[in-house]
Order: sequence, then C-alpha cells, then structure tokens
Amino acid sequence: MNKEIEIAVIVRNPKEAEKNILKIAKHIRTVKQLDNYYVPKNKDFFKDRIINCKSKRFR
Repeated sequence: MNKEIEIAVIVRNPKEAEKNILKIAKHIRTVKQLDNYYVPKNKDFFKDRIINCKSKRFR
C-alpha cells in the first residue's frame, strides 16, 4: 500500500535540498496538481496569508 505524507516547509536552497533527497530516494515522477481549499463560512484562515500553490511532490 502506497502512502503519501505531505509536509509544508520553507526551503532556502531547493537545489541543495533535492540533491540531498536524491541521495536517499529516487525520483519516480512529477505530478502537477491544483489544490482546493475550503474554510468555514465564519472563519477564513487564508485571508491574511499568501498561499503558494506551486509544489513539487516526491513519490
């Protein structure tokens, strides 16, 4: 069974991070995706934050 864990972090040096990841894992594919976010009508958690929806997923 394949499981996916997604962790949001700020990466200061993406190329270096990918280089280190590739030492312990192999890249299988890149998936481009569009995420939909829903918030309660009475509380908008995203209102005051800029959300960067571009992400790379490693599977």
